Amino acid sequence: MQKKIAWYNALTIREGKPIKNLRKPLWNMIYKWTAWQPLHIEPRFLLGNDLAGKLQSQKITIPVMVLTGDVDANKKNKLLALIPSAKQVFIPNAGHVSNLENAEGFTIAIEKFIDSNTNIPYTK
Repeated sequence: MQKKIAWYNALTIREGKPIKNLRKPLWNMIYKWTAWQPLHIEPRFLLGNDLAGKLQSQKITIPVMVLTGDVDANKKNKLLALIPSAKQVFIPNAGHVSNLENAEGFTIAIEKFIDSNTNIPYTK
C-alpha cells in the first residue's frame, strides 16, 4: 500500500501543492485497480530490458504521437530518439496524467493526430 501512496503522491502533487481536481479520481482508479502490482512493476519487466533495441530494430515508420503534459516540456521523451516518425505533442495545463488534468486538450490532440494521419476526418 505504501508504494501505491508514494506513486499517487508523485502524480498528484506539483511544486509541493496537491492537484485537487486530480487526487480523488486518480486515487479511486489506483485503489480499485485489481491489476495493480504490489511492487509497481515497471514496463521493462513486461517488455524486457532491451526495449530501446527492440524499437530501433523494428524500423517504425508509421506516425506516432508522444503526448506530454506541458509541465514536463523540459524533459525530452526517449521514444523520440528511438522512433524517427514520432512527434511530441504537449498538452497545456497538464502533467503526467494529461488525459485527466486536461481532458479537452488531450482529446483535441488525439483528434488532430487522427485527422492528419488518415484520409477520413474524425467527426463527433
